[in-house]
Amino acid sequence: MRLRRFIEFLLLLAVLGVPPNLRAYDAEDVIKKARALSAAKHRDQAIRLLEDYLEQSEDGDVRLVYGLMLSWEGKYEQARKELKTVLLEHPAYADAAKALTNVELWSEHPEVAEEIASRFLEREPDDRDLLLQRVRALRALKRRREAFAVITKILQISPGDKEAVDLREGIRQEEQAWRTVFTQSNTWFNDGTSPWSEQSLSVKRGSNAGSTIFRFSRAHQYGYRSDQIEVDSYPHLWKGAYAYVNGGFSPDRNLYPAYRFGTDIYQSLGHGWEGAGGFRRLIFTTTAITVYTALVGRYHANWYFSGRTFITPDQAGPSRSIQLEARRYYGFERYLNFRYSTGASPFEIRSLNEVGILHSQSVSAGLNWYKGKWYITASGGWAQEDLIHRGQHGQYNLGLSIARKF
Repeated sequence: MRLRRFIEFLLLLAVLGVPPNLRAYDAEDVIKKARALSAAKHRDQAIRLLEDYLEQSEDGDVRLVYGLMLSWEGKYEQARKELKTVLLEHPAYADAAKALTNVELWSEHPEVAEEIASRFLEREPDDRDLLLQRVRALRALKRRREAFAVITKILQISPGDKEAVDLREGIRQEEQAWRTVFTQSNTWFNDGTSPWSEQSLSVKRGSNAGSTIFRFSRAHQYGYRSDQIEVDSYPHLWKGAYAYVNGGFSPDRNLYPAYRFGTDIYQSLGHGWEGAGGFRRLIFTTTAITVYTALVGRYHANWYFSGRTFITPDQAGPSRSIQLEARRYYGFERYLNFRYSTGASPFEIRSLNEVGILHSQSVSAGLNWYKGKWYITASGGWAQEDLIHRGQHGQYNLGLSIARKF
């Protein structure tokens, strides 16, 4: 009798592979190890560990974590497939629905994300995370009135919810399409050169197709006054791409170029990366300058990092400069900005002050904040320059902008 029971037990093992409780333990252990590897910046190893497990055994929780990690790596198509597999086997698995909703948002399919979130909210109408995801999808779809209604529900469930409040403020700011900005900036030089003083007044109009900025600037130096009129536009081009287009002129041509125009094209590269390339053309009274520029940037958590180069062809050979930038976000349109530049010019060329520089180094920092409809931007920096006609000198600059949306 005992021999017979032992043989039956062996047959059961052969059919099931391993006992259910051991399989559950193994799955839990694999998930813990994968999460530890991911936290230690070894996500490739974590993904391989999960893949090895899934080749031997099926587990919805393991496949969910596998799909999540694939999405964090920007492998959206593969993550979508894995998460849909989980939902096919477990149609009511809310965590899988949330993960799939994020994949659709990150891969710029807000209409699909909104559909998934809405379908699961029929079962769990008070799920705070799904409600937030639906708000993000509605915001991307420009369905702001519906988004406000969902935010109201979230705040009824969780009064003072910070993410909901930030989303509400961000959507309100988007609805206020017009913005006026006044800017005052000053630059002082340590070699006795006349200080540079500049004021500008701009009006910005936002729309679904992209924003447009009209700007009037006035500068003072050496007893001269100079005016410049510009238009900036940021049109959307195609999925994941937009352009920057600038054009302007100076009626007096004293300190600003007589004409200026330029463009950049920005393209999302996935995984939080973006790239851009373009040029600037500045026509002064006695000379014309063409500057080519390229940028690589990456969003990571609450940070944005970028590197930009400017290359200016010349008879003596091209001059180059590099700008490295780090920006720390604290919510919608609130951030600190840090920049280091080295090369032929510390800043992008806008006036006669940035022409004729052989080499320079600069550091700067800035703050952008808002309260209600009012915005403030403050910046300061230092630069060391070596000029063709004046030799070496240092310069200090301060800037302050005050803006209001309406």
